[in-house]
Amino acid sequence: QGGRAQDASKAHSITGCLRNGSAPNTYMLSNRGKGAPIAMGIVSSSADLAPHLGHKVEITGTLVPAKEAEADPKVPKAFHYMNVTAIQTISATCP
Repeated sequence: QGGRAQDASKAHSITGCLRNGSAPNTYMLSNRGKGAPIAMGIVSSSADLAPHLGHKVEITGTLVPAKEAEADPKVPKAFHYMNVTAIQTISATCP
């Protein structure tokens, strides 16, 4: 299944609410949409996320394999992990 590794390196966008992770200066995105809730742990970000806390945002970045992300104790535990390259505010409040 060589295609999956290539998919992970592509940029993905996900919308949700930016929240603090369990450790200082860590972040996660939660999405309580129509489907199952999604939790996205943010491994790294080239964008400054602090001003966006508590906002509904769209983050863009590349997915990080869970094994790699969970090897870093500072990364909040989540279903999926991402290196963020861009962030855009959709709303100043989260639903």
